[in-house]
Amino acid sequence: MPSKQTKALWKAFQTIGSARYRDKVYELNMSRKKPGYIHDSDWPTWVEYWKSKAAMDLAKKNKDNRRKEPSDGDGMSRHFLGTQSVATRAVRQVSVLCIQLL
Repeated sequence: MPSKQTKALWKAFQTIGSARYRDKVYELNMSRKKPGYIHDSDWPTWVEYWKSKAAMDLAKKNKDNRRKEPSDGDGMSRHFLGTQSVATRAVRQVSVLCIQLL
């Protein structure tokens, strides 16, 4: 059975990896330029999906939901992380958790 530390590290890996993957896919979607590490047969499928009504509806729904978050009235959520990214903050929190488990 995995230790608490192993479970915490795996959870951190999944969380950070998921965020990085999501950010990378977003960049690809916005640029619409095929990078070399994506196979030629896969790229048209991704672009086709991004142009689909389902993808457009999901993007609009997510955008509307982000606009509903509490803020100073501009519709964008506020955070108080300073100059650190959410991913950096997650790594620091996991590090603290791992130290506490030791």
